[in-house]
Amino acid sequence: MKFLETTIKMLDRNDAELFKKHLVSKKASKKTLELFNLISDKKNLDASVIARKLYQPLNLNAYHTLRKRLMLQLTQFISNKEVRNQNSSSENITGLVSLSEFMLEKGEVNLSNFFLNKAEKLAVHEEKTELLNIIYHLQIANADKLKKNLDQTIFLWKKNNEKLQINQQLDVAYAIIKKKLADARFSGNIMDPDETISSVFTEFNISNEVANNAAFMFKIVSMTRSAIVSSKDYYRIEGSTMRIYDRLKKVNAFNKKDAKYEIRFLYIISHVLYRNRKFDDASEWVEKMNQALSYKTFVASPYYCKYIMLRAAIDTFSWKNTEAISILSKALKGEKRKLDVDEKMNMQLNLAVNLFQAEDYKKCNAILGNIGHSDLWIERKMGKEWRFKKNMIEIIVQYELGNDDVSLKKIKSIEKIFDEFLSHPSYARARMFLRFIRKVVQEPWIVTTEAFAEQVKEARMGLPQDKEDIQAISFFCWLKSKMLKRKYYDVLVQTMRDRSFK
Repeated sequence: MKFLETTIKMLDRNDAELFKKHLVSKKASKKTLELFNLISDKKNLDASVIARKLYQPLNLNAYHTLRKRLMLQLTQFISNKEVRNQNSSSENITGLVSLSEFMLEKGEVNLSNFFLNKAEKLAVHEEKTELLNIIYHLQIANADKLKKNLDQTIFLWKKNNEKLQINQQLDVAYAIIKKKLADARFSGNIMDPDETISSVFTEFNISNEVANNAAFMFKIVSMTRSAIVSSKDYYRIEGSTMRIYDRLKKVNAFNKKDAKYEIRFLYIISHVLYRNRKFDDASEWVEKMNQALSYKTFVASPYYCKYIMLRAAIDTFSWKNTEAISILSKALKGEKRKLDVDEKMNMQLNLAVNLFQAEDYKKCNAILGNIGHSDLWIERKMGKEWRFKKNMIEIIVQYELGNDDVSLKKIKSIEKIFDEFLSHPSYARARMFLRFIRKVVQEPWIVTTEAFAEQVKEARMGLPQDKEDIQAISFFCWLKSKMLKRKYYDVLVQTMRDRSFK
């Protein structure tokens, strides 16, 4: 495998420019920068061609040495970037502990105590139980030098160790749940959230005190949610999640330290209600996210972008498509916070959908084009299902723009690329939907006939009662709008808000 080429292709435009600046700052040779530019070039030049462009006469030894040098620079750049992107609190705590040990070795006991106490406070605040264990072990081992109350320090270590063991048990439980989920998906079974929670509590002997811990219970809810999401059966977690949240609220589990967990619960509940097409209820719950944290803290949190996208989605199915477009457009300008790559791409895709619903197909197509990455890069970054959804939208957009040939070409491409993906039972109707789109493109005159309606009915495209996935309904409604000769957005919202879904 060509690791250098693969790694470079994974960089987005912004990272590529930053890396070039990194090379300049490190005073890398001109040939190093030239090699990076040649590999980045979309012409996909062969290695032998690149080598000859760099060295005349050809010098393969120098070329391979240059490749190693570039790979080293790239590794350092990505490593530093990941460290910068991660929460720096662990790094700060570790640094303070190291500083304390250094001062202790030099006999500066007061300074050692100062840095170690600072590390302890930060670790307690950030709930870094593993780092706290290291701190308490250091305090216990040097209790005489640091003049620590040994009994009190051992007590704190024991209390923290209990939390650490619970967290480790939860990590193991999470792994078990993930395996059960994989097994269930393979066999076609569906996991019950209440049974899942009960089994975890029983297996790990979870006490009421721990059950009222916001951080712990959020992990439990996240586990069960991940087990249900694949089946799209959000009704199975709506009740249990709300019951857990209400119980935690009653025991004041969401104190100042744990306020961040309340906003996570509020998001999950809002999202579940949205997925279950209870849009009015979802609207009330999603606005509670604004009240859980201060405005400044909220905007800086990863849940702010989730809130924006969910707020826009709820507006979409509340006859407020124009408002949804405005919300997403403003967020994409990055006025309140700079977006991460995945946040930006999700917003772009959602905005494209809203523009499609407004029948602004040219702008919709422009937004999809401005995502600015190859489909292979998108799949690696966002996942196969995300790429599939984007490609499906592109097919319909091209049809609405009158580009039937482009639409058919994309259908053939999807059927080939996603053949294995579409063979999974969960995506069987997606394959069927593609076949219906092909008919719409090739034989538009049959769409309004009784025979076509009967074919759709037999294919059960409009299938399962209230358990139907909201995204599946959205695609089906486009087909339904063609059959009824009505505006897509009108059919979409009316269908979404009709509990019988016919």
